[in-house]
Amino acid sequence: MIQETGYYPGCSLHASSKNLDITLKDLFKKLGIKLNEIPDWNCCGASAAHCIDEILALSLPARDLARAEKEGFKTVLAPCSACYQRLVVTHEILVKDPKKMEKVEKLISPNSYKGTIVIKNIMDLLINDVTIPEIVARKEKDLNGLKFVAYYGCWLTRIPRVKSFDSVENPVSIENILKPLGAEPIDWPYKTDCCGGSFSISKEELVIELDDKIISMADKVGAECIVTTCPLCQTNLDVMQEKINKIKGKDFNLPVFYITELLGIALGIKWSSKIWRYHMVDPVDLLKSKRLI
Repeated sequence: MIQETGYYPGCSLHASSKNLDITLKDLFKKLGIKLNEIPDWNCCGASAAHCIDEILALSLPARDLARAEKEGFKTVLAPCSACYQRLVVTHEILVKDPKKMEKVEKLISPNSYKGTIVIKNIMDLLINDVTIPEIVARKEKDLNGLKFVAYYGCWLTRIPRVKSFDSVENPVSIENILKPLGAEPIDWPYKTDCCGGSFSISKEELVIELDDKIISMADKVGAECIVTTCPLCQTNLDVMQEKINKIKGKDFNLPVFYITELLGIALGIKWSSKIWRYHMVDPVDLLKSKRLI
């Protein structure tokens, strides 16, 4: 039986991170989950709206949740960690604060949110809906000892007052999924450090320092690649390597994969070479060296 869930792609997956959108849909289709995009969704306001106007910041994701509710969805997948954070926080605030709900209702009318949606991220859906044994049972290709570090970023497991699907400070779900598929996880201390995603334009010098620290450690522990779920984190760690190399005289060349890409390979999904062209650090040589493409 095909399980259906609402899908909130957010702005990134329709723009710079189309490869996540493509691989995500293909992967979950393979796993028996149909993603139904929320009709007429709008930007959730990440990551600046909440700093300007609280009620407006709540109204943006509230309208998306109301639209999902109207379509009859019980669950909504938000792949981007920033989008996930805004939707989850908005839900938690509105169901517990009738006064704020009333103010938001006036702004999003004729839409109305009753608070029935369960918001999930990629890992939550994989771990708790699909389950690791089911994923492993569908394995078609071994990941051949691909050495990786898992990067969760600072939002995925650490949203205040929201129960996490994994350990807050030492999550291991990415490692637990990829290891039985043949990849080799490497433990490291920066899996939940901030990459500075929301400051990549406004405070580039700060972001370069943050990303240099993260990528340097991944390289130091012997990782052949970084694996993440968030489009902001992936883009930041991918794009900034060239700038770090130029400014700091380094030679980073560490591919940054979405977990959907590696899971798709392991489950036998074959994509055109166009998928890998979305990466700034070309992953093709590494994938070929591991006989994965």
